[in-house]
Amino acid sequence: MKKEWEDQLKNENFSIIHRTSVPEGATIFPTVWQMKQKRDIRTREVKKYKARLNFDGSKMKYGQDYDQTYAPVASWNSIRTLLIVSAMLGWKTKQIDYVLAFPQAPVERELYMKLPAGFKVVDGNSNEYILKLHQNIYGGKAASRVWYQYLTKVLVDKLEFKKSNYDECVFYKGNVMKPDGSIHLTQPHLIDQILKDLNMQEDTATRPIPAASSKLLSKHSDSPEFDGSFHYRSVIGKLNYLEKGSRPDIAYIVHQCARFSTCPKKEHGKAVRWLARYLKGTKDKRLILQPDRTKGLEVHVNADFAGNWDPKEYEDCNTARSRHGYFINFAGCPIVWKSQLQTEIALSSTESEYTGIFYTHFVKQYPS
Repeated sequence: MKKEWEDQLKNENFSIIHRTSVPEGATIFPTVWQMKQKRDIRTREVKKYKARLNFDGSKMKYGQDYDQTYAPVASWNSIRTLLIVSAMLGWKTKQIDYVLAFPQAPVERELYMKLPAGFKVVDGNSNEYILKLHQNIYGGKAASRVWYQYLTKVLVDKLEFKKSNYDECVFYKGNVMKPDGSIHLTQPHLIDQILKDLNMQEDTATRPIPAASSKLLSKHSDSPEFDGSFHYRSVIGKLNYLEKGSRPDIAYIVHQCARFSTCPKKEHGKAVRWLARYLKGTKDKRLILQPDRTKGLEVHVNADFAGNWDPKEYEDCNTARSRHGYFINFAGCPIVWKSQLQTEIALSSTESEYTGIFYTHFVKQYPS
């Protein structure tokens, strides 16, 4: 904590001022300490303990202390497209991480916060002094947006990058180097986290397919409630991130399990555990991007007809809805995929197929 305090002062993220210097009516916000264990990504051993001094943005008032909070994030579709183009053209790819990214941006408004508990000023009463922020430290409601706008300004104005019209987080520029080889996408550490959440790391039998082919998931109104043996929504969130990143093979079952996150039943918990066993057996499988320059943009789509129909749940109209799935490939590599229920209830298999085809043509217009 002492090191964090000294580093913040050294970087001039804030300055210590007397309370009498604070404008009348200005809010002096609390400080919050965030403690974290830094672990080795492979062995999970604790490498160090870190403390971060944060601004308590929970007390901020809209229109007074901040305006907008939206900050975009890059979509997996854009990331895969860039990787495919890089591999196809022989460009070299690198991944970097900004150290203390947010504080690199200056604050947009005058903000003040209290000294952290236990820290004192030299030759003075600590209660008479506060901190005036100069940099965008973590915790503010608009902190993400301030950082994004600052980064955009540096990339575009100073480094002369161009921002994509389709994805606000994609910037491009010339002058690249050329290596050889394809790109492999895999997320084994995320799968390990999911297995840990389910307490399934050891002695767990694997499954050859993502879901039981003989069972349909529905509301299961007459079934027992989910036993709460794991945090259902948290695991679904991780599964969704895994599917969007590198595992199109689990798109259907993840979507099915996610539909019942608000009121899961015993069957839904079983389905999640089945999927986890499949992931354990396929943890090292990967999505390989090996572009073929002779191929352009391709769309593959298929649909069922009322494939979720369950006569026991006839009052649930969702069981009558058809499902379609699609792949959008560029240069022979997948960039977009989805499995979803159709919004309208199709009255025939032909209508269901046409709905799926229409939707993919619609999505094809928006590459981001």
